[in-house]
Amino acid sequence: MTLLAERLRLVVVTPGRGDAAAVVRLAEGALCGGASAIWIRERSLAAPALCELARAVAAIARRAGGFVILSRDAEIAAREGLDAVHLGFRDQAPRAVRERGLPLVVGFSAHDPLDRQAIAAADYVTLSPLFPTPGKGRAAAALGLARFQQLRAAIPVPVVALGGVGAASAASALQAGADGVAVLRAVADAEDAAAAARAIRARLDEARA
Repeated sequence: MTLLAERLRLVVVTPGRGDAAAVVRLAEGALCGGASAIWIRERSLAAPALCELARAVAAIARRAGGFVILSRDAEIAAREGLDAVHLGFRDQAPRAVRERGLPLVVGFSAHDPLDRQAIAAADYVTLSPLFPTPGKGRAAAALGLARFQQLRAAIPVPVVALGGVGAASAASALQAGADGVAVLRAVADAEDAAAAARAIRARLDEARA
């Protein structure tokens, strides 16, 4: 397993509610519980507030040895010393970010069918949705484990399974070829974020043993 894949073993995604204080508490709890990365996905925050949040989460992650990902904004990610920027199909292309020479790992949100050009320029991808996700309305149908495994075989970089993943399903995601999992509700909505992250990490570690 590569160092990057190890850093992506358990990615906790912030809920996107624009509550910076809650994100800081989530980062502290999740990293304490064994999350390897925090993905800041707070698109409603204005740039000054997002920069302040990024600095706070980065400070927590440095103490805990965690990896910090920011959605969409490569400039803020680089300026605030974060580790990675994560791009969706509505954002800048991974190649465009890479060509700017920013000191960032570049992630991309992959779906079925695969955008092979974007994936070729990324350092890692999330592949989603693996399982049904509550509240997504008319979003893409869940891939399921068999289709996930087929798509993962065609991706040459580390793959993080996203969508409906929790403690009960984390091991099956690894068995289908994922290098790690990204979770939102399973940790962000838990009464005890550290305990929730610890339970998922234990399942992942058992699956790798």
